[in-house]
Amino acid sequence: MKKLGAITIGQSPRVDVTPEMLPFLTEFQVVEKGALDGLGPEELAALAPKPGENVLPVSGAGGSAEGLPGTRGGQA
Repeated sequence: MKKLGAITIGQSPRVDVTPEMLPFLTEFQVVEKGALDGLGPEELAALAPKPGENVLPVSGAGGSAEGLPGTRGGQA
C-alpha cells in the first residue's frame, strides 16, 4: 500500500480534518506528523504569542485550539 504523509504546523492527529479526507484516500496509508508533536504543555506555553504579535492559529493534539506567533524576531 502506498503511504501519504500529512504534515501540520500544529500537533497530530488532526481529528478535525483527517477523518473527512480518509474516504477519498482508500488506496493510501495516511501517516500524520505535526511540527509540534512531542511538546509538553510547558513547551507549548513558551511558544505562545506575546501581546502585539501576529497569531498563527494551530490545532493541538485532539483538536484543541492553540495559537503561535505568526512572526518572531522580525522574521516572517
